[in-house]
Amino acid sequence: MVRISLFFLVSIFSFSALADLSVGENLRALPVQSGGRIQPFDTFARNNLRFIYGKTQFNKKLAVDILISWILLPEYWNEIEFIQIKNSVVRKALDLDLEKNLFSPKEILSNEKFIQEVTELRVRQNNEENLNDYFKSIQKLENRLIVYRAFQRGELPGWVPSFQKQGEGVGKKESQNWLTLAQLKEGTEEKKLFQKIILSYVSVISAEKKPVLNGEQKIQELKEAINSFREALKSKYPEYKKTVSKVRQELHYNNLNPFRLAWIIYLLGFLFLFLYFLFSTKAFFYSSLFISIGAFLIQGYGMILRSLIMSRPPVTNMYETVIWVPWVAVIIGAVLWLRQKAFVPFVCACAVSLFCLLLADSAPDLLDGRLEPLEAVLRSNFWLATHVLIITMSYSAFFLAFAIGDVLLFYFLRKKTDRNRKNIQLYAKCIDRAIQVGVVLLAAGTVLGGIWADYSWGRFWGWDPKETWALISLLGYLVLLHGRLIGWIKEFGLAVGAVLVFFLIVMAWYGVNYVLGQGLHSYGFGSGGVEYVAGFALLHLIYVLLVCVFRNRTVPVNVH
Repeated sequence: MVRISLFFLVSIFSFSALADLSVGENLRALPVQSGGRIQPFDTFARNNLRFIYGKTQFNKKLAVDILISWILLPEYWNEIEFIQIKNSVVRKALDLDLEKNLFSPKEILSNEKFIQEVTELRVRQNNEENLNDYFKSIQKLENRLIVYRAFQRGELPGWVPSFQKQGEGVGKKESQNWLTLAQLKEGTEEKKLFQKIILSYVSVISAEKKPVLNGEQKIQELKEAINSFREALKSKYPEYKKTVSKVRQELHYNNLNPFRLAWIIYLLGFLFLFLYFLFSTKAFFYSSLFISIGAFLIQGYGMILRSLIMSRPPVTNMYETVIWVPWVAVIIGAVLWLRQKAFVPFVCACAVSLFCLLLADSAPDLLDGRLEPLEAVLRSNFWLATHVLIITMSYSAFFLAFAIGDVLLFYFLRKKTDRNRKNIQLYAKCIDRAIQVGVVLLAAGTVLGGIWADYSWGRFWGWDPKETWALISLLGYLVLLHGRLIGWIKEFGLAVGAVLVFFLIVMAWYGVNYVLGQGLHSYGFGSGGVEYVAGFALLHLIYVLLVCVFRNRTVPVNVH
């Protein structure tokens, strides 16, 4: 079937001039099974196109269109440059063009140095060596090619449920693996119906590229073919009905893209806040406030959707913590605003949300936002809702203290006025309260983590890097609080400490997973972004040093 359609397609299917209409729109809601979970084909297509190409669209076409064309036009796609290689060291090592970061599958697979590096990668993996960033990039490149070729050959994803009896007297139960196109036998009803979808898809493309009178009829035929496939599976596998309704929720999440929408709205809120400071018009202030609250609600709604889709709290990987931590920071900032009558903590919390959501949206290689099944050790909603949530909530409080500390340091460079001195004392008090909240949460979360470790690994404490850095972070903030309590640390010292000690949290949060990459918490490991995090830390160190140098010229003597 595929070969028959190839000759016809090659003449009409040019990705340099694809039509604007999305043919694959009707395929997006079809349930598939991949990576240990059931999901809409739209999610599968988006995730894999982003993993391979770096974006969820190619030439303004939806991911579902691109993936279907991989099946129909394998020779065409083998020549197209869409395999992403961002690491310049890898490009240089493979003698690839350093001026570009997209390459064709044929160009990579025929590269002898790539084959040699993959062989070396296997040796290191067999020896259970820790991979450096270079070999992690080689591994990721190989995985991109594996996914591309597997889908092209029909080995991904599973399209048809496979049910089997499990033991005597036990009813039919869904197995872990659905049948892929390669596993479907020729002549079966499911195979015929899926082939009809592909042929209808080809007909719609023909009508789309060369408009004819029955173009709408072709689209209707495609919809009917998809519905026939879906209804046949529903009637044959009753459990499939639950799957169809479940994927609609995830499709809504994909369409809404709540976290991108949230950071855009936060940005709009800051625009109105800037206008308020510029013109001192109350309407701008209230507009900014209501817009920011709207962004906060959308951000929360996005996390609720992720929780409902995966049936777990949204704090199981770096991406989810990056969107959860600022959301809690906004709550803490709002409480400080109400209790301390200080608007700045709320503004700082919204700035933290804007920064984190923008980072999560713009760095998919660093922060993988895919909805994935949990590692075995994490499959406990009780511990996720206690240890992990509490630990990450402490990060929220410390992140907020860090942001307020940045602002407070700026006040030490302003003119000597009574109002300035009162602001310094007020914001120092807000930092103090945020750190107190963070210390309580971090201490409780660390103890709960030890109990979970005893339950899972048979010991309360083992000096694992994650455990060690959690303890170091806790001790760092305890020093700061006790120094403040006995009068050794004044407002300026508290501001400096809030900024610098936060990088202990950065090490526990990011560094253990992305820099050290060792320990029992391997489910959170990743790579990349070291230079950006180091640059962020260096800029703040320079900022603190500059304030230390110039503060005494502008700040009253009785403020230290």
